[in-house]
Amino acid sequence: MNCIFRLPLFLCAVLSFVTMNAVAADQSPATTRVLFLGDKGHHRPSAFNAILQPALAKRDIEMVYTESMADLSATNLARFDCLLIYANITSIAPEQEKAMFDFVAAGGGLAPIHCATYCFHNSTNYTELVGAQFKRHGTGVFKETIVNAEHPLMKGLSEIESWDETYVHHRHNTNRIVLAERRDESGAEPYTWIREHGKGRVFYTAWGHDQRTWTNANFQALVASGVRWAATNSPNQLKRTH
Repeated sequence: MNCIFRLPLFLCAVLSFVTMNAVAADQSPATTRVLFLGDKGHHRPSAFNAILQPALAKRDIEMVYTESMADLSATNLARFDCLLIYANITSIAPEQEKAMFDFVAAGGGLAPIHCATYCFHNSTNYTELVGAQFKRHGTGVFKETIVNAEHPLMKGLSEIESWDETYVHHRHNTNRIVLAERRDESGAEPYTWIREHGKGRVFYTAWGHDQRTWTNANFQALVASGVRWAATNSPNQLKRTH
């Protein structure tokens, strides 16, 4: 008799445990899938992908590396939440440009890093989408100035200090939000910014010339937060979180 009366309590305890774990699983961040487009150029993106990949994996961000422009197709991009570009690729085919723009307009994220502002010289649309075009640089150790600390993307992040290239851009798209600047005697240069295109989001940072920045924990945290923010409206991401 005692066992009979205890059984419902045991079942309740089991059900409660399962329910709590199901809720916890639902509340955990969904994995964000990123296509990392690199090349075989002097910036050595494959080496930095190897550095960044485990750091982002700890933050539930999965990266797939490619050096093939053929992967900028509607079918392939549909597998991802965000396209990260770190390369010096001079041109883009019309069908690849269309696939990228359609991907972002539909809610996909775009995360160009450092030299990506000097990609695709034959596409003025790409420069507008990214937010500016690389013009020149010096080098040195410097520390950025965060100018929009209250933006959700910047919450909990610290200012980056590292040896890097001192990027200067031109052809600026003023339809954007600047999050951080590089300041020197010449003035303030926008260094990290965001913008929107259709339902999609674009995150850019000029940081990232070599391992001194790519191994910097504050840079890794910025890229992780930027990728997450850019991918927020991805159709795949929305399915996983609802």
